[in-house]
Amino acid sequence: MVGSLLKIKPIVRVEDGIYVPLAKVRSMKQAISGMVEFLQGKFKKNKVSIAVGHGQGLEYAQSLLELALEKLNVKDRPSLFEVGPVIGVHTGPGTVGIYARPARS
Repeated sequence: MVGSLLKIKPIVRVEDGIYVPLAKVRSMKQAISGMVEFLQGKFKKNKVSIAVGHGQGLEYAQSLLELALEKLNVKDRPSLFEVGPVIGVHTGPGTVGIYARPARS
């Protein structure tokens, strides 16, 4: 509740099925930048395949997708989708996320 009042946006990653905190920021713009910066550090110049999901946050998802296409070496056509109810109930409206993996040859 305090995080909502302060408009704190947590950035988390999933590692081996476990949520790992990455950062806490004050705006969605910072959250989107933080996600892409993390992926830049992880994948460097290697080709990646990505997918962007959202829960009632299409505008944020489109911003995330645009930035990822600009900053990452995306090989395949990215997927943009709406998350299901299980994710949505835990994250709430306006959530966005990005999945990235090394691109297949």
